[in-house]
Amino acid sequence: MVSAHEVRGTVYVEKLARYEQRLEIPVVPGELIDWLDAVSRVATDVAVDFRQRLRKAHAELFAVILERDLALAARVEEMKHEGVRLAQQARRIANAFERLAKDCRAEEPDEANLLEEVQRYSAEALSMIIGVRKLDSAVTTWYMEAFDRDRGIVD
Repeated sequence: MVSAHEVRGTVYVEKLARYEQRLEIPVVPGELIDWLDAVSRVATDVAVDFRQRLRKAHAELFAVILERDLALAARVEEMKHEGVRLAQQARRIANAFERLAKDCRAEEPDEANLLEEVQRYSAEALSMIIGVRKLDSAVTTWYMEAFDRDRGIVD
């Protein structure tokens, strides 16, 4: 069974916050490689941890939701699909930041082009972080709802 600590995912929530903070740090000219290295590391950590969260904590919560209220099966499927989509997006963004860091190490990198890509992937990463938080909130909400739902006529 999932522990309360796993449901809240304290360590995971802190990693998401650290990722968001890294993305919000402006890129200073001449320090792009350091910025990319830092963001790339945390992006990879978040992508790996999110996939594990889906496989363990979310999977166990989904099983409990379905056990308690099979009428929530469609909601569970929606959340599973959203989780897969977000996990793929997180991995793709982490790979992009790794590639950008590699490109930045080239002999004469096109810094203007790199900065444009950094901005695009940063915006996408911030959007993905919001999506992950929304999904976690939805999972928790439907988990609690599975225990508290009104299932028929009550006196």
